[in-house]
Amino acid sequence: MGIEDGNKDSNKNNQTTTQSTTMGSAFAAAGQTQAKQAPKQGGFSFRNMANMTRSAMGRTPASEVLSKLTKALSLVYEESGDKNFEITPIAIDMNSTISLGVSILVIALRDKTALDAGVAYHTLILEASAEAPAPRFETINGINTEIIRSIGEAYDKEMIAVAAEAVAKAFPQSRQLPISACVVPRDFNLADQQAVYQLAANTIFACSSELETSYNGFQDLNLNNAMNDSYLTVRTTFGNPQINNATNQPIRSDIVIDFSAAPINQGGQQPQQTVERVSSIARISGFMDLVWDPAQMPQNIYYQPTQQNSFQRYAARFVGTALESTSLLTIPAQLLALLPALSLRENNQWVQAFRSHGFSDGVDMHDIGAIGIEVNFDNAPSGFGSRIDTRADSFKPEHLHKLIASTVRPGLILSLDVPECGPETWYNEVFSAAASGHPGANKAIIDAANCLTNGIFSKYFGGGQVALDEYNKIHLGHYTDRQGVRRDIRDIDYLAIMNLVGEKDPSIIRDWSDTFLKTNYDLRLRLAGRKKIITGIFSDVVFTGFARRVTFETSFIEALAKSSIEAGLNIRSVTSYADLGSYERATAGFAGQTLMSGDMTGLFNRGGLGNATPMGGYRSFTNRWSA
Repeated sequence: MGIEDGNKDSNKNNQTTTQSTTMGSAFAAAGQTQAKQAPKQGGFSFRNMANMTRSAMGRTPASEVLSKLTKALSLVYEESGDKNFEITPIAIDMNSTISLGVSILVIALRDKTALDAGVAYHTLILEASAEAPAPRFETINGINTEIIRSIGEAYDKEMIAVAAEAVAKAFPQSRQLPISACVVPRDFNLADQQAVYQLAANTIFACSSELETSYNGFQDLNLNNAMNDSYLTVRTTFGNPQINNATNQPIRSDIVIDFSAAPINQGGQQPQQTVERVSSIARISGFMDLVWDPAQMPQNIYYQPTQQNSFQRYAARFVGTALESTSLLTIPAQLLALLPALSLRENNQWVQAFRSHGFSDGVDMHDIGAIGIEVNFDNAPSGFGSRIDTRADSFKPEHLHKLIASTVRPGLILSLDVPECGPETWYNEVFSAAASGHPGANKAIIDAANCLTNGIFSKYFGGGQVALDEYNKIHLGHYTDRQGVRRDIRDIDYLAIMNLVGEKDPSIIRDWSDTFLKTNYDLRLRLAGRKKIITGIFSDVVFTGFARRVTFETSFIEALAKSSIEAGLNIRSVTSYADLGSYERATAGFAGQTLMSGDMTGLFNRGGLGNATPMGGYRSFTNRWSA
C-alpha cells in the first residue's frame, strides 16, 4: 500500500512521469532504493510494530495466558515469599519482540540484604502462548522422516539475549545470574492452586540456590562436616503410582527410594519413639527396564553353552525419572542423592520390581512373563517362543528369581533421564552435559565428588568421563490409558512392547530395541521409528519434549561409593532383599562400561556420620553448560 501511494504522489508532482510504469517495475525500483538506504536510527521493524504504541490490554489469547500466569505466580510470591528477597516477574509478550516465537515470563530474584550478589533469574516458556510447532519432514538416507519439534527448542541464543536484556533494564548495573529455562505446558491448569504453588516454588528455589552458592565463602556439602547426630535410612518401595512434577506432568515412579535422617540417642542408636521427627534428605523415583545385550559366547565350534547363561539376553537398567535433593540442590548434594540408588543392586534387590502387579483383567504391560517370547526357551523354529504364565498359582517368587537369573546378565546399569527445559533441568543438566562430552560439566561433577568426600574421591577415580553418551534421546509426554488416566509415556518400555505387540508381531520388539541401540543410524530416523511404534499402540499420545538418558560409568559410581564410605557415610537400608540365585541386531555395547555387580558396597549398614575437618569452600555450578 505504501508503494502505491508513493507512485500516486509522484505522479501528482511530476506530470512527465510515464503512466505506463508497471507494478513490477515499481516493486523493483522500490527494492533498489531500499537496498541503498541505511537503516534509520530509532526506526521500526515490520515485525514489532506493536511497540510503537502502548495498549492497556493484549489483543491476543497469548497475551492473556502470559498475564494470567504472571498474576497467579505473583500472588503466591506475595503470600508465601520471604520478605528478605525481592521477587520480580518480568513478562515478555512474543508480540512485542522481533525474535521470540513464544511468550516468556522471567522470574528475577535479589537478596535485599546482599544486593551486590546480583540478580538470579529463571525463564518460564509459555507453551500455550504459541501454536504447537508443526513437525517437519526431511529426507534422511532416502527415507522421508518425520521430525518432532518441541517448544523447548525455542530456548536459544536469541531468547537468552531477550531475557538478559529485560533483566538488565529492570536491574541496571546488577550482576546477572541466569538459570536455564522451563516450559510451562499448554495444559497447565492455572486454577489448580497446588500446581501453581509447586511451579512458583521450583522457580524461586532455582534462583535462590544460584544466589546462595554465588556468595564468596560459600561452603558446599562435605560429609566430613556432618555432626554425629543423624541416623540415616534408605527405604525402597516398589509398585508405586506415578507422581506429578513441578509443571503437573505425570512421571513414572514404579520404584521410589527415600533417603532420610532421624535423630539418634546418646548411645548412637535409632530412637524408639515413633514421634521423632524424620527429615527427608533426597528422593529418587524411576523404573526398571531391560536392555538387549546377549552374553557373549566363545567363538568355538566345540563350545557348549551351560544352562546358566544360554538364555541370558538382557542387562537390567534402573532409569531414574526424578532425582532431587530435598533442601540443597548443588552438585555435591545431587551426588549424595544419587547414592541410595546403589541399594537396588545389593543382593539384586531390583528383581522385586518385576513382581506381578496382580492385574485382574486386561494386559499387564510390565509382565516379566512376556520375556519368554524373545528368549524362546522352547527353541521354536520361528525364533520366538511363548510367554510364561506368571499369574499361575504354580509360579512362586523363587520362580521369578530363577527366570531373571537365567535371562538377565548379572549386574545393574544406573541411568537418569534429564529433561530438556523441564522443571528438573536446572539442577540436573550438568549430568546430561557431562554425558554429551562437555569438559566443564565433567570437571564440575568430579570437583563436586571431591567436595562431598573431602578430596577422597580422586583416590579412587583415575579420571575420564563420569557418564556415557548413548547418542540417544527419550520422548517425553503422556498418553491416556483404558481408565482415562493420563500417564507418563515412559510406561511404554521394552516389556510393554513385548506384552502389547510381541505375540502379534515379534519383529516390533527388535525394532523397538534398535531405536535405542542401533547408533550407526541417524538419531532422527530412530526417533521417528520409535514414535511410530508408540502411536501405533496408543492413539491418544501427546509428545511434550525430550530428555537425555544419562548412564553413569561404573568406574565413577564405584569411586563415589568407596570415597563416600571412607568419608564417613553409612546408611541403613530397611528394604528386604531378593537374592538371585540372519539379522544383525544392535546390542547395548555400553553395558560393559556401566553394569555394576550385585556385591555389597558396605554403604548400607547401621550407623551415622562421623566428624572430621572441613575441606573448605566450593563453588557449585548450575546451568553453565549451554556454551
